[in-house]
Parts: sequence; C-alpha cells; structure tokens
Amino acid sequence: MLRERKKRETREAIAETALELFIQRGFDGTTVDEIAEAAAVSRRTVFRYFETKEALLFASQELRLAHFRELLSRREWGESALACVRRACLDMAALYVEERETILALHRIVESSSTLIAYDQRFDAAWEGAVLDALLAGVPESNAARHREARWVAGALVGVVRVTLRDWVRGGGQGALLELGAEALGFLRFKGWE
Repeated sequence: MLRERKKRETREAIAETALELFIQRGFDGTTVDEIAEAAAVSRRTVFRYFETKEALLFASQELRLAHFRELLSRREWGESALACVRRACLDMAALYVEERETILALHRIVESSSTLIAYDQRFDAAWEGAVLDALLAGVPESNAARHREARWVAGALVGVVRVTLRDWVRGGGQGALLELGAEALGFLRFKGWE
C-alpha cells in the first residue's frame, strides 16, 4: 500500500511539474529532460509513468475522466440514466470553474499544436464512451435499437458539452459555466430517454 502511494505521488509530481513547465515555456519549448530535471527524477522514470510527452500534458485530463466515470456510477434511486449524465456533466463544470486557470492554460497549449488537438480528440471519444456506458447500464446487448439510440444521445451530449466548454474557454472563462452548461444540456431533448 505504501509502495502504491509512493508511485501515485511520484506520477502526480511529474505531471504537475510538466504542466508548470508547459505553461511557462510552451509544449514544444519544453523537453522531457527538462521535466525530469525539474521533477528530480530520471528521464527513464518519466517514461516509466508516461508513455509519451503528450501523455504528460493530458495526465490531469485522465484524472478528470476517472472522476467523471465515478460520478456516473453514483446514479441515484429513481434517477434516469440521462438525468445522471446531465448531473455528472454539471458537477464537472463546477470542477472546471474551480480549476479555471489550469483549464484555460491547458486549452491554450492544446490549441497551439495540431498533434495535441488530435490527442485531445481521443479524450473526447473516451468521454463519449463513459456517457455511453452510463446510458447503457442494464440495457441488454440484444436491444440493438436502444444501443443505437444511446450512441446518438452520447454523441449529441458530448458535442454540446464540447461546444459549451470551447465557448467558455474562448471567452477567457468569464461566463457562468454552470448556467451555460445547464442551458445547453436542457436544450437537448431525447425521445424515450427523459
């Protein structure tokens, strides 16, 4: 248990150091060797915890996705799967507001590189997969129509969240993200899912 905690702390320290350097120097202006030196670990240790330099930048995104999945697993008694997804999205919006400066910095870094934009799109697919899993909880595999509808719903929800977040970030994080998110999610109506 102590060993696992130490590994988790080392991973977090490397990721935090990398993010600080990326914010200061830019993604392309920061080397893995500089990250290793600043984190007081070897280059080899960095790559033991992160497969690529890009993975260092997206470490916090992995944690947010894990938190989102946890929120989705807390479906309340009598709550529809769609209501649970909407609630989890708004809880994440509150977290983004708390981490406003970090979120804005991450988006600036990602937008500066087509490679990072492509890497970020993989996370969109993972978020969509998390929503899909929540919507399909308890739905039999044999119900092909419901599975197809769930894919539509998941894609639409993640698309609306993406656009809302993009608008908020482009506005410098100045808008009321929770209200914008609630309005955007409330705009969508899904026959048979409400």
